[in-house]
Amino acid sequence: MKYKDIKENEEVQTLISKGNENLGILGYTDHSEVHAALVAERAASILEILGYKKKQIELVKVAAYMHDIGNAINRSRHAEYGSLLANDILKETGMDRQEAPLPPSCLHVRGLLHFWIQEEDSRLRWH
Repeated sequence: MKYKDIKENEEVQTLISKGNENLGILGYTDHSEVHAALVAERAASILEILGYKKKQIELVKVAAYMHDIGNAINRSRHAEYGSLLANDILKETGMDRQEAPLPPSCLHVRGLLHFWIQEEDSRLRWH
């Protein structure tokens, strides 16, 4: 699974669009694909600075892009809803579970990063 593939995934785009629509009604600022891409690129930049491998950076970009898809269901607990949705989407794409970006419960990004990044020489664990 590549970042460009998830950006082109029709289901992901629909969820991001619906979530942005829902949040607009509630008075939130932009949570469109522009926001999703910005979060993904910033997450990648941070990991590049920290020296992470390209494959891990790519997988984090996938997770970061989908971080707000739960807003399509509800703003409250959107991280949990998004995790469940993302898990199903990644299964449907045939992504190897060993290659999954992060545990589903860790998909949400807030503040700097709330990723649980695992690597053999794990230097970071952000919850």
